[in-house]
Amino acid sequence: MKTNNSNKKLYIIFFSLLVIVIGLLIGCIIKNNEADKNKYANMIIPIYETGSNFEFSINAKLLSEASKYTFKIVNYRKNKINKENISYQIEVKNNTNSKVHVYIDNSKKDLMKKQKTTIFDKKTLDSSKKEDIYYTVKISSYKDLKSDDMIYIRVFN
Repeated sequence: MKTNNSNKKLYIIFFSLLVIVIGLLIGCIIKNNEADKNKYANMIIPIYETGSNFEFSINAKLLSEASKYTFKIVNYRKNKINKENISYQIEVKNNTNSKVHVYIDNSKKDLMKKQKTTIFDKKTLDSSKKEDIYYTVKISSYKDLKSDDMIYIRVFN
């Protein structure tokens, strides 16, 4: 009798722990998806018509070693999505003595092919759904930066 009761107690404890672990895993997955949706962007650039051209600059000295600059390309304005697919390109000009790195979304691949000026491959924004494409700019060495060192970025189509 004692072994049956102790086995029942062990089964109850095991299944209780199993349910708790599964609940925690589901919670982590949901939280991770929410974090992806709530990414922060320093600047949002809507590309909603052909012929768009948007230019901005980043003061490289203001970026600390721990920080990055993120800009987001979107295919909508308010809740109105593009009526047609629109392609765009990005040009980055590095006017610093430091290496600049640019990443798309969560990629680890650096898009900067040449350090002075790089035009990224053409990307297309889909007209069937809202799209948010994040680009992150980082600098590898801060010791050689001057207060007027700038990184120029142009988004065009």
